[in-house]
Amino acid sequence: MNTTHPGSFGRVLLVLSLLVLVVLVAAWLVDRNNHLTTVEKLNTVVAAVPSAVSSATSDLADSSPVAKTGDALSKAGDAASSAVSKAGDKAEAAMSETSEDIKAAIAKQKAQDKAQDKADARKEKREAK
Repeated sequence: MNTTHPGSFGRVLLVLSLLVLVVLVAAWLVDRNNHLTTVEKLNTVVAAVPSAVSSATSDLADSSPVAKTGDALSKAGDAASSAVSKAGDKAEAAMSETSEDIKAAIAKQKAQDKAQDKADARKEKREAK
């Protein structure tokens, strides 16, 4: 007896695709400052695929289709949440560093302006004599 609706499998695939896309974008955001070459990154991903496939296969083999879909969605959601959290942490750290750089630049500019003002005052004083 089939209790699924005709379009439910397509919706599940769409949701999973969107979640994978979110995870990939978050991973890119987290990893954009990593200076590994593309080949090194690809080798790391390829090396991790067999263990991920084995784990996913063993997890899915032990449950019903509905439970499999729910588990997959749950895991994808957890992974996306984790990736977004990590991306947020990285973005916050980058913003903090940028803020500190901006503050340092402002302080430096103020010091240069103050020195220039003193030099201008001395020059005016000499010209007045």
